Amino acid sequence: VAAEALIEDVIFKQALIDADGDRSTAAAKAAALDGVGGEWRDDLANLPSACDVIRMIHSGQRSCVDTVRALLRRLGTARAAEVNACVEVADEQRLLKQAARVDAKVTRMLSEREILLAKGDLPASGAEVDVSKYGLRPLEGLPLVVKLNIDTAGMLTTAATAALANVGHRPRKSALVWQRLADAGAILIAKTNMPEFAASVTGYSPVHGHCYNPRTK
Repeated sequence: VAAEALIEDVIFKQALIDADGDRSTAAAKAAALDGVGGEWRDDLANLPSACDVIRMIHSGQRSCVDTVRALLRRLGTARAAEVNACVEVADEQRLLKQAARVDAKVTRMLSEREILLAKGDLPASGAEVDVSKYGLRPLEGLPLVVKLNIDTAGMLTTAATAALANVGHRPRKSALVWQRLADAGAILIAKTNMPEFAASVTGYSPVHGHCYNPRTK
């Protein structure tokens, strides 16, 4: 494991040098990354899955508001570390209002279940609860980020190319791939960096700059 981590580190630092074209600048950036990778690595290893997040929110184990706030703090940490993963983050107050609406639905559902429990009218143990009758959609409250080449109404969508970035392209209509997620209740947190037109194997964007690996950053 230690050897694999060392090889990964060397490859990453070489990629910085190759991408920058300036060995001294890239070497300085690479040196700045040393010593903090472990914190990111440990944190990422313990992140819950999307299914876990939905389950926690819909069961009331964790509020959607708290989840969104935690992610916004996480994005702030990434921004401070200059990972450059997200180019635009949605408005915080709008996100928190969306999250609060999710929590209100969950609270109503849990309150009604308490009443049914008191009456002894709950379904058999282990039975599925139909959350849809409380307005909870399948992905209700799930925070997601989307690449810059996916149209999302009102948010920056540049595909990491100057032609769209120079006019600050913000589509009026969302692409079907995102619209279906939104219709299922997902919350758009941010738009993420990417290579131009997603046509490269590196994390470099000629418009938005390098996107660094948080495992090493």
